[in-house]
Amino acid sequence: MSKDLSNAMQQLHNKRGQPTVIGDLAASAFAGAMHNMPRLNDTAAPTLVPVEVVHDKLDKWFQSLPMDRLHLMKHFNLTAVEDMTDDHITDPAARASFQAMLYTANRWRSEVSCTPGLSLMLMSDRPGVGKTMLATAMAHTFCDVVFGFDDDSTIVPEDIALVRNAAVRTAKEVMDMAAEHFYLDGRTRLLVIDDIGREGLLRFVKTDEETQRAEVQFRYYEAINYCYTHEVSVLITSNMLYAQLEKFFNAATWSRLQQMCPAGFAFEAVGLPDYRTIQSGRA
Repeated sequence: MSKDLSNAMQQLHNKRGQPTVIGDLAASAFAGAMHNMPRLNDTAAPTLVPVEVVHDKLDKWFQSLPMDRLHLMKHFNLTAVEDMTDDHITDPAARASFQAMLYTANRWRSEVSCTPGLSLMLMSDRPGVGKTMLATAMAHTFCDVVFGFDDDSTIVPEDIALVRNAAVRTAKEVMDMAAEHFYLDGRTRLLVIDDIGREGLLRFVKTDEETQRAEVQFRYYEAINYCYTHEVSVLITSNMLYAQLEKFFNAATWSRLQQMCPAGFAFEAVGLPDYRTIQSGRA
């Protein structure tokens, strides 16, 4: 058990019953959880259930709880994909593109559960189309939710904690992480790299363009190769399109990304409006 999860369990442990973890674990753990489901508080160890199957395969049981997946997201003030709407888009073609972006992300999320390391690139020709919000919503699905149960196996709403299995980092933060030796916590199954192309000036590196570019490429190789070898999924957002990203990364990094993001998981959102401009009333 990881230190973060252990701490969360310790915080939630109380006299009323044994906390139960809902998280991403192997099928054997899920089978054991199903077997113990009627007597959750009697299990010697925390009951572990894959979070993505709770709403689907455990639907009948989950309906008896006071919270469903969306309510949990709201409980923790987390962005959900369902929060993203196309109400601000009037052009039919742009609306179709926006819905296609959501569909691609949801399809990726459904497949990554059984394909560790499967990755996704979200690209657009301008900022403000919702890439970061969507990537963050996807990251929020990579969480363990820890419930506290009462003696009669009733959930205790105030005894809920969250253990995150995704790291959301800006491109600049990834550059700092890869400055020496790139490393992620062992529980991390998803790395979101937001806004690739906006790394800024690297510190303690010669400021000429050629040296900076070479160092950026090297650090991205370190980060992507780590994820590639450890089967950590990567979700990239960028205001550069596919052909531009191919030139941006070095050949070794791009080769790995091609395998990690197979056909259908590199989405270009073109022609979408900037929702920030619309919200400002200047559109």
